[in-house]
Amino acid sequence: MTRKVNSTLITARSREHEEVVTFARSIERLEAEGNSPEKLKEEAKSILGIKEDESIIVNAEDKLKETFKYNDTFRNLVNFKEGALSLGLLLDEQLKTLDDIENELAAKIANKYDLEVEDLYEEE
Repeated sequence: MTRKVNSTLITARSREHEEVVTFARSIERLEAEGNSPEKLKEEAKSILGIKEDESIIVNAEDKLKETFKYNDTFRNLVNFKEGALSLGLLLDEQLKTLDDIENELAAKIANKYDLEVEDLYEEE
């Protein structure tokens, strides 16, 4: 009778162990920096804008997707506006509308990250 190594099982268990060790290392590092799991959960809930009794697991994905949409829309709008301006494609009223949208997005993003709006831009 020949035997075959169950590589799938061995690999799965190995990954489980790696994950436990990785989490433990992260916890030790956090504790060394003066953080605790409870403190980080509170901060995460604040970042996500969810209530104390709401679940991070349940809410994180949607909240992070929303944040990504704001960031991505802001980048795309600024890039579009700059490109359209360089090609002379925008009328004054169109530019004003785009500026208003850009300013609103910039204010929301700056507020989310506790930054000044000017910090969202860099000189080329």
